[in-house]
Amino acid sequence: MYENIIRNYVSKLTLDDVKKYASIKNINANEKEMQIVYDFIKNHYDKLLSQDMSFIENNLKNKLNPSLYNTLLNLYNEEKKKYL
Repeated sequence: MYENIIRNYVSKLTLDDVKKYASIKNINANEKEMQIVYDFIKNHYDKLLSQDMSFIENNLKNKLNPSLYNTLLNLYNEEKKKYL
């Protein structure tokens, strides 16, 4: 339902947008982690939309600290209930 809106938004997404959203959600991450998350969203949003959990885990879990990964996974699960 919202896939086209999300695709259009991701095409315009900036690193600052990701940082602002993380700040709103009280997510603490360093610059390197923010860049990893941003790059993942920009390059693999289709995997997020298709809910390909094995791809997400294989490509993010070892790149982020465990606490941040779990926080982002929980946020992802909350948001996908709303929009996917």
